[in-house]
Amino acid sequence: MSDLTMTVLGCNSGGPTRGVGASGYLVTADTTSLVLDMGSGTLQPLFGVLPDVPDAVVVTHRHVDHLADLFGLYGYIAAERRAGRTRSALRVIAPAGVEEAFAGALQAGPTHGYRDIVTFEEPTPGEVITVGVLECAFAEANHSVPAIAVRVSHLRRSLTYTGDTGPSSKVEELAAATDLLIAEAGNDRDQSTPYPFHLTVAGAVTMASRSAAGQLLLTHLHLDATVDDVVAAVAAAKYPGEVQLAAPGLTITLEEETF
Repeated sequence: MSDLTMTVLGCNSGGPTRGVGASGYLVTADTTSLVLDMGSGTLQPLFGVLPDVPDAVVVTHRHVDHLADLFGLYGYIAAERRAGRTRSALRVIAPAGVEEAFAGALQAGPTHGYRDIVTFEEPTPGEVITVGVLECAFAEANHSVPAIAVRVSHLRRSLTYTGDTGPSSKVEELAAATDLLIAEAGNDRDQSTPYPFHLTVAGAVTMASRSAAGQLLLTHLHLDATVDDVVAAVAAAKYPGEVQLAAPGLTITLEEETF
């Protein structure tokens, strides 16, 4: 029997600061490891807690603060191969636009060798993709470019990561009764015209309440977000679950039920 564990690699909105990377979350169960997003500043924390490369990476969309360190992981695997160490191709599960952004940054033509090192899979809503002992389901997120949210399940436990999204019934449905909702809150509550493609703190808490998530991890927060915002949002939504703010190295373990 094994637990489902999530470790924050980075949680900043927009990009890294000193000591805090952009979006990245390591999910493990048994010997399976899966990374959700690899924003700038997440690769070194990943190497610090994972003895080898992950079994797969989910990239929720093509923005740099969710994609940048995938290039570093690609370079590491390529160097390992040049040194004669056998490495399987890295699975990258991502929506439309991510491979194009990756290949474009590499200036890769149709015969470029990256395709032997990184293989891209484009999921469809409702599809379940297996990574080791983990099952991943997806929904379309409400963002400015093609984007996905992902639900990762193992035995009777699950966590759901919104990626970047505005209010979305599809993401709420994906997160229904999930044990842990990792929700971005990168929107500024004080904008005269709310930006439609990110959640505010209040919007993230409302999503957790509507989806009946067991607990909520707020991440990718807007720089102006405060603890008072969180307290007010939890009270307004009458959300009964535990709420935490993401921080590098934070680990949440969803223990498997025993009967």
